[in-house]
Amino acid sequence: MDLKKIYDKKWRKKGDDIDHSKLDLVVEKVSPNGKVLDVGGHIGILAKKILDRGADVTLTDISRVALERAKKRGIENTVQVDLDEKPLPFEDNSFDTVISCSSIEHIFYPQRMIKESSRVLKPGGKFILLVPNIGHLRFRLWLLMGRFPYIVDTPTDEEHIRFMTVYEAKKMCSIEGLKPEALDGSAGLWVKGLYPVFFRLKYIRFFYTILARHYPSLFSRSFILVCRKQK
Repeated sequence: MDLKKIYDKKWRKKGDDIDHSKLDLVVEKVSPNGKVLDVGGHIGILAKKILDRGADVTLTDISRVALERAKKRGIENTVQVDLDEKPLPFEDNSFDTVISCSSIEHIFYPQRMIKESSRVLKPGGKFILLVPNIGHLRFRLWLLMGRFPYIVDTPTDEEHIRFMTVYEAKKMCSIEGLKPEALDGSAGLWVKGLYPVFFRLKYIRFFYTILARHYPSLFSRSFILVCRKQK
């Protein structure tokens, strides 16, 4: 399977439509100064938000097409790398913050990616991991009924190679010297395959969004784990 060709084809066709509320939850956790690495940053929408906050941003991705689109968005520091095959092409302790946003689920060896992220992160630096939550309440209920449906734009989207819960993400980060400090969640109520239409009613949307942020392991479509590299 040639993932480079697959994602080049994807980014030639896919537009800029994205869940900005999810990205904004990540951005608010990034300091406005310092060097930031966006690992698997796709077409640079998140990187541009962070760049606009004043940070020095470097973006990597497996897709040449994605990186070309990121450059057009104003992201000058871009590097093509397949993390299933090669390490990150940066020296140890190079970045103040490393981010993996909706990318770790697309690779075969997620532990290796976390290890590399820790390697290039400065001691005391911040690692931010956003990943679809397979522990979402509906998937727990489906599994109890003996089901595991593959649904577009959910944790079981057919593009996803790996699946992760909050518990496992914390464990994988801890192995690489990244101490979990905070947890947040994005409800993703726009995903029709995961939520019935009434979840998008004003007051239900408001209260469910609070639940997703306070209890992301159970209610969030995507959870955001913030870790600190041990000195």
